[in-house]
Amino acid sequence: MNFIRLLLLLPFLALAVVIAVANRQTVLFSLDPLTETAPAIGIEAPLYAIVFLSILLGIVLGGGAAWMRQRKWRRLAKAERKQIRSLSRELQVSEAEKA
Repeated sequence: MNFIRLLLLLPFLALAVVIAVANRQTVLFSLDPLTETAPAIGIEAPLYAIVFLSILLGIVLGGGAAWMRQRKWRRLAKAERKQIRSLSRELQVSEAEKA
């Protein structure tokens, strides 16, 4: 199983290295639309770092959104587990009374 994971992960890692090597020049990432040269909110970083951080942010936000959408099902599963424990205790008490 680990070999298959490694085999599938290897091309993505190679692509990441190629992107990082090809895009290592420093760029200005600005969140200030009014000032181009000296923005109030900006950072100079290698382009590959900005690309990788953007991908990571997308993964985190997407995972958080999926987790929040599944709240209903997690709550339902918790209620059902609670009901199963309650019914199991009732069954044990009932069987103990019969014996």
